[in-house]
Amino acid sequence: MFFQHGYTHSNIALISRNIGVSRVTIHKQFGSKEQLFKAVVTRYMDNRIAQAKQFRKPCDDFWLTLEQLLLTWCQPAFEEIPNDIIRSDLLHAGTTLCQDVVEKKQAALRDVIAYLIEQGIAKQQVNLSRANLSVEAFAVSIESLFSGLVFISKGGETAIPVSYFFNILKAAVSN
Repeated sequence: MFFQHGYTHSNIALISRNIGVSRVTIHKQFGSKEQLFKAVVTRYMDNRIAQAKQFRKPCDDFWLTLEQLLLTWCQPAFEEIPNDIIRSDLLHAGTTLCQDVVEKKQAALRDVIAYLIEQGIAKQQVNLSRANLSVEAFAVSIESLFSGLVFISKGGETAIPVSYFFNILKAAVSN
């Protein structure tokens, strides 16, 4: 129901009618519409985190692996929802009601990026000294920039801006 009607226009009565479960059961299980929505967002984000963690393995080419991670990660949130108004409503509700879930997702991505950066440094594919950055600072910068693309993208097209920003990063810190 959230994906069909958005957060604002969904309610427990509508949800209970469509899934054939009483409102009382939903309230007992989740407590409120907000908690039910948070459970949906948590599940969605856990799936995204699992995707990112698949990149946390030894790699030969730091830049290729990082680019693949970012292109995978930077698919717009709720991209499967064709209605821009509903997607915008869900993004707003997600960022206001689920800040802890979003922060967990961002931390998981930073962890994977930092792991890859360390591999890139060890293989002399990355040099952070010219940029005067630590691994952590570079990982935070990458995560912030690319997570921002997820939230501002419309129509599901992030590959082009990801590619542009990625090329800038590569030029700045490649050996």
